[in-house]
Amino acid sequence: KKVKRKGVVIEVGIACIHQDGKYLIQTRPEGKSFSGSWEFPGGKREKGESYRDCVKREIQEEIGIEVSVRPHFLETVHQFERTALVLRFHRCQIQSGSPKPMEKQTLCWVSPDQFNSIDFLKTNAAAIQKLKDFR
Repeated sequence: KKVKRKGVVIEVGIACIHQDGKYLIQTRPEGKSFSGSWEFPGGKREKGESYRDCVKREIQEEIGIEVSVRPHFLETVHQFERTALVLRFHRCQIQSGSPKPMEKQTLCWVSPDQFNSIDFLKTNAAAIQKLKDFR
């Protein structure tokens, strides 16, 4: 998809961390937009940083673990009034550590057949569908 260069472009690397048939999800921390909604962990890419390095750094900062990051399986672009949000979803596996909520978010392991009962951010919808199809 083409990203319209109108306004600000925010690029986000997202980790779909899987283990034993389940994925790690988290709530948006208090004080951030859409706080309380569920999402896959990740964050904004810094200037000059690859998406994969972004995912590794964000996961270390947000949940205190090291992950291996596979090439992205999906990129989505969401155009808002003054912002284009580019999301890259990567499947990841834990290399070391145990997930801890470093930003006072709630963490939860869920199986793909539980996805429909969770209040995910709408920007995660295409990734959720793809993850269900991976089986």
